[in-house]
Amino acid sequence: PLVQVVPVGRRNNAGYSGGLGFPTETWLEAWSSSVGYNLDLASQNVGRYLLASMGGYAVSQPDSVGNPTVYKHTFTPLDRRTTVQLPAFGVLNQLNPSNSGINSLFPSMVCDSFRFDSNGKGRVNGDVAWTGSGEETVPSGVTWSTHVNSVQNALNYFYHTQASLKIGDYPSMGTPTTWSVCDLLRMSFGVQNSHAQDDYGCARYKVSGDTEKGVMRNHYLLQSQAFSMDFTLKLQANNPQHTAMVSQSPLEFEAVLTGNLISGTYYHQLKVISYLTKYDTVQRGFDNGFATVQVTPQLLYSNSDNQIIQVELINNIPSYIT
Repeated sequence: PLVQVVPVGRRNNAGYSGGLGFPTETWLEAWSSSVGYNLDLASQNVGRYLLASMGGYAVSQPDSVGNPTVYKHTFTPLDRRTTVQLPAFGVLNQLNPSNSGINSLFPSMVCDSFRFDSNGKGRVNGDVAWTGSGEETVPSGVTWSTHVNSVQNALNYFYHTQASLKIGDYPSMGTPTTWSVCDLLRMSFGVQNSHAQDDYGCARYKVSGDTEKGVMRNHYLLQSQAFSMDFTLKLQANNPQHTAMVSQSPLEFEAVLTGNLISGTYYHQLKVISYLTKYDTVQRGFDNGFATVQVTPQLLYSNSDNQIIQVELINNIPSYIT
């Protein structure tokens, strides 16, 4: 998909006392840019989207001596006591650039939303949406062939067949129950960010030197973050999920994707941890002849853990911020 650059503040003089009843001129006040795309998620590329959508980040080496190529990345919600600016990324658009096609770089775009879903036997599917100021660099200055060569044959993709789900009592994952992929038909995780819409700061102009062609934003300040998870499971005897919803039992969740071996006993792994959860909805149905239950949990902030959610990623990437 191509980045869409649109005026978000187009005005005209339709309501003015012009004696005609129709507008005779129009002008621009502001600009914006946006793009969304779908992709297969791998152990190496998912970290970029988790950093962009969540904001909080730390990296460590579980065993720097015995397994020096293994890294553990931890993603958490942005600490808005420290900053309200999510990490920004450049988005490249190229379409046959060597033959006068499209060759644009859109710097400093921030993540509106990120979501991944897994089901069946396929690769884990991701959706990401970006928003930006409308700033555009033409030509981009990026050589696409160099970028492609650096990632080809270097990705370890996640598949739903690698999935498992563990649910236990809050706190400390008491009396846990684990669902393997045999009984876990689908799972998903999502982040939705809300940004201040009118925070333009000092004026920057879309057309350099022309103050009448509309301004571009200097930043997108984060107002709120929302996190979501849902699962489809094979129905168990006595339907414990329905019982937990009715009783509003406090629970903890761990949704895990475990891929191929990296080194020693360390595998490519993506783990989503929800610290305090209560079932919001439990819907019963059928899937390919199996009785199923679709669970939508409500994720809550745990005061004892000082956290609502955390995502851990183990792979062979040293860092996502260098």
